[in-house]
Amino acid sequence: MRLAFVWLLLLTLTQVCHGQSPEELMARLKDADAGNRAGAAWVLGAKKVEAAIPALSELLTDKNQSVRGAAAVALSRIGPKCVPALTAALKEPPESQLEALKALARIGPPAKDAVPVIAGVLADGPKLIRIQAAVTLTRIGPEAKAALPALFKAATDASSLEPGTVAEFKSVGEAAIWAALRIDPNCGEKLAKAALPDLITALKKATRPTALFETQEDLVAAADAILRLARHAKDAIPALNAAQKVAEFEAEEAVARAQLAIGGDAFKAFADTVKDPGAPLEKRRHLLEVIGTYPKGDAEIIALLSLALKDPKREIRQYAVDAAGFIGPEANAVMPQLIDLLGDKELDSVVFALGELGSDAAAPLAAVLADKKKSVSVRGKAAKALTDLGRQARSVLPALEAAMQDDDLTLAIRSAAAFVRAGGEPAKAIPILSKALKSGEKELVRNVFDVVVTLGHAAKALVPELQELLKNQDRGVRTGAIMAMVSIDPAAKPLVPAVAELLKDPDHRPRYGIYQLVPHLGADATELLPTLIDQLKVLEKPDPTRLYLDGDSGGDPVLDAIGGMGAGAKDAVPALAERLKAEKDDALAGLIAETLGRIGTSAKDAVPELIAYLGRAKGRSRAKAAKALGQIGPDAKDAVAKVKKVLTDRDTQNQVWATFALARITNEPKLYVDVLIDDWKSDQEARSVDRSIAIAEALELLGADALPARNILLEAVVDQETLYTARPHAARAVGHFASEAETIVPKLISLIERPEKNRFIRRDNCRVACIALSELGPKAKAALPALRKLLDEDDNAIVDSAAEVIEKIDLK
Repeated sequence: MRLAFVWLLLLTLTQVCHGQSPEELMARLKDADAGNRAGAAWVLGAKKVEAAIPALSELLTDKNQSVRGAAAVALSRIGPKCVPALTAALKEPPESQLEALKALARIGPPAKDAVPVIAGVLADGPKLIRIQAAVTLTRIGPEAKAALPALFKAATDASSLEPGTVAEFKSVGEAAIWAALRIDPNCGEKLAKAALPDLITALKKATRPTALFETQEDLVAAADAILRLARHAKDAIPALNAAQKVAEFEAEEAVARAQLAIGGDAFKAFADTVKDPGAPLEKRRHLLEVIGTYPKGDAEIIALLSLALKDPKREIRQYAVDAAGFIGPEANAVMPQLIDLLGDKELDSVVFALGELGSDAAAPLAAVLADKKKSVSVRGKAAKALTDLGRQARSVLPALEAAMQDDDLTLAIRSAAAFVRAGGEPAKAIPILSKALKSGEKELVRNVFDVVVTLGHAAKALVPELQELLKNQDRGVRTGAIMAMVSIDPAAKPLVPAVAELLKDPDHRPRYGIYQLVPHLGADATELLPTLIDQLKVLEKPDPTRLYLDGDSGGDPVLDAIGGMGAGAKDAVPALAERLKAEKDDALAGLIAETLGRIGTSAKDAVPELIAYLGRAKGRSRAKAAKALGQIGPDAKDAVAKVKKVLTDRDTQNQVWATFALARITNEPKLYVDVLIDDWKSDQEARSVDRSIAIAEALELLGADALPARNILLEAVVDQETLYTARPHAARAVGHFASEAETIVPKLISLIERPEKNRFIRRDNCRVACIALSELGPKAKAALPALRKLLDEDDNAIVDSAAEVIEKIDLK
């Protein structure tokens, strides 16, 4: 969303343009006010007024960037008849070229007549515009083959982008190689012949950094371009091998990825470095790390890992173990070595690796578990790995059932966890778990808690023992018992008093896990509000060094607990509003605003304080304030003027959430949804992802009002190349369109049934499909046969997702 773009056009749309005739709108294209021109262009495009093409074309050279952007979007919406006008704009200054290229990309194959001029743009000019030209050619597709010579020439440019530039491609050359191979997958040999000489020269210029924080951006750019050529880049092997000797940090990994992609002699040099005890330890570790993050199960890679697993250096063995786990079943040749390493006390990740090797690992691990000559520690690790295997360990259920009778109670408990995860009957595990709970031994009890969380409702027979533990003197035991009981029945009556007692503990550390449980306690959780409100007096400031996961605000757990209660926390609104008014720390104030937003319409009394905070908030905290006002909805109508000002912020996150807020507060949601749709498309065309998550979440929160975005959201769900963290938001958004279930459900079924060898991609495909189907509820009954088939899969994550959604869809 470009600077001031939305503000100018949306303000105009809501005030003067919407509902006017085409003639009136075309007259406004010459208005002295840029907002009027942009708004009129936007509406003309939405109405596909072909008579406006000449006038809109003139605006492609407008001095105002917002107007140029609106004109380009309008022309792309009108369609192929605008290609000549957009092509002509490619001969204008760079600022006009960029908008025209994006518009042509939206039009796609029908823009084929623009190919010669787009090819000319590749030859010279700002790098980001040349990269956009390459991307646009790929959108045109095979019809752009005439541009291959220009792409071949551009592929020689391996100079890196300006420092600080965020883009998918590190250079024009990399983008050109990617585009050429997309347009013609068979051009690799000719492309390499044209591009490699210059790319090799760039590699040879690389030198070792001589100063702290000195980067090797040109080396990274050249290596990434060569990576795109893969097996066609064999002539670059000597230069890559030499560059690896001077490469450090990011450059080191970039060269390593290229070596792996080419294979052959390039891999030999890669492997020689890993095997060389005289090579810098850090470099050897980095190369093994690349194998893990860029996994390939080739025989030569597995052979290298086998040697690395024997290395005297613990760090080398550690990274080899991790790489084997990421490669998965294709690394089964090193399974015996990994089994032997279960006895290495310094390599706990061996359990993870063995748990990723698939069903072939079940029998060897079961043999270790049954071998009483092995130490309890080693046998326990084998049990943990079998638990990670889940249903892939079904073949050893008898061995796991026998291990539940082991004299060592800890081992028996771990075996019980593996038994249940492998598909064993939960009732058979209950006696040993009950025995451990009654023992009162802290470590045993804590091990049982982990198993109960896995069992969920199937562990309901243990509720009496767990209730008894709520009286335990140890805070950790009481906390674990509560967590276990929540997994069985979140609304269990005895939980709220026990939680209330723990929340009052003067030591804040044991309370963290309890705060996370509060939203799961049902309606009775409101009894905890007085305690939580009292604790608003002492909040923790956000930790800027911490990496926060989806669903974690990154702030005080008290706010997370209150916000997680949604409308049920309305009694906390006055205290939150008062705290927001007094809070001097901007980041913490932003989290308070976010909490009010999660309470939703019930937080309407806090609107004045949220408006005041929006006026003084800084940076991305303005996005939190705008989002909160949007979540409150029409009751926040007094905020419209200040929210519109946020649309002029440079921060695109702020712009997205201001657009969301206006969609929720005003009576014209479709108007603002159209802006989010266009912005999503712009992100995809520009190969940028920085706003995708925010846009997907905004559309999710808009519910049924986001229906005009159905197609792009459904495409985002079924496209496994969509940003991993954006797909769940898109899936939940799609799930709000129950009226469109007949169209949506078949596509989700196809996603579930899509063949996929990569287990991580397969798992994610099923995950997002299940999220959307779950939201659709009974309307998704047509998916039940496909979902029931998933219950027979080996992957527990897939089975768990399917079981949960079946329960929501198949309402008797």
